[in-house]
Amino acid sequence: MTVQMLTQAEKIFFTNSEPVLVFVHIRKTAGTTLKRILEKTYHRDTIITLTDNLEFNDINHTLMSDFLKLSEYDKANIRFVRGHIQFGIHRYLPNRCEYITLLRDPVDRAVSWYYFLLQNTESSDYKNTAALCRDFDDFVEKGFIRRDTQTGQLCTDDQLYNSLNDNERLIHAKNNIDRYFTAVGLVERFEESLILFKRKLGWNHFPVYLNENVTKKRPKKEELSAETRRKILEQSGGDAQLYEYVNQRFDDEVKAMGFSFQRELETLRRLNSLYSQGVEAYNRDDFDTAFDLIKAAYELEPNSIEINNILGAVHYAKGDPISALKHFLNAIKINPLNADAIANCAKLLSSLGHHEEANYYYSMLNKAN
Repeated sequence: MTVQMLTQAEKIFFTNSEPVLVFVHIRKTAGTTLKRILEKTYHRDTIITLTDNLEFNDINHTLMSDFLKLSEYDKANIRFVRGHIQFGIHRYLPNRCEYITLLRDPVDRAVSWYYFLLQNTESSDYKNTAALCRDFDDFVEKGFIRRDTQTGQLCTDDQLYNSLNDNERLIHAKNNIDRYFTAVGLVERFEESLILFKRKLGWNHFPVYLNENVTKKRPKKEELSAETRRKILEQSGGDAQLYEYVNQRFDDEVKAMGFSFQRELETLRRLNSLYSQGVEAYNRDDFDTAFDLIKAAYELEPNSIEINNILGAVHYAKGDPISALKHFLNAIKINPLNADAIANCAKLLSSLGHHEEANYYYSMLNKAN
């Protein structure tokens, strides 16, 4: 078998082309929600999801060991890398890379992680930690809070990580953030983080979203005892200091952007309120209410794939397939490989008896998938 290599001219082209976005997804930091937002921007065949452990993931994830075996040519076609990975993937890609990530208050993240494990009782993490504990306080008392979880992922690869002490890991993580990360957001300031990403990454639309993979039935940070919070911070290593460092950096960036940042933030909050309420109304078959809410969201942001898709679905439910088709086609225009919009077009056309046109979109759907 011949491995396809890049020519020198191709190497120069890819080095100077649009950078690859690398999303370092730290567990329980709203990463699933952000991942869904980001993937709408890229064609599916240019996205790769990496992991070192398939236990919590699905067949669409690629092991790091398999990624490293890809040819230079295959790597050069990647536009978006995401996953529970260490910082440093740029060393293995021919294109320039820009990193983003989200951090979370280490106390709040520890609570979320414990209750996430309680919902995933077949995992080895559950069996080796939470299953051995009476409750969350016992989990903390037994020392099961992972040290330097966030600092470690942003620090370096595993080999060097193990040779560093807490302070050295923290220094490496801060340096990497300042040198390589285009933006670092905070879970506790998620909407502000989206505006920061929008500006830094040059998005031409406001992102809308529904929260995903949210851990339910868990206490709030404020409900923990002072002693429990102290023990978590003690076990977390440099994560608390890294969080405070990024929080201050975030404050400085927002302040520098001025009043226009606040205006965009207000628009985003209004938009997502309309969108989420509209989806809820649609799901309970209250199509008139859904139409009013989603139409108002569309007037604020007509370039959203999600809003066009749901508005098309509402129009169809209200007996207006022509308006529905218009919005499904709008979504495809924004991203020609958006599987949801393509499927909606195909099903709608088929229901109207336009089978030849429907088959065209079904063939597109195969490519999108």
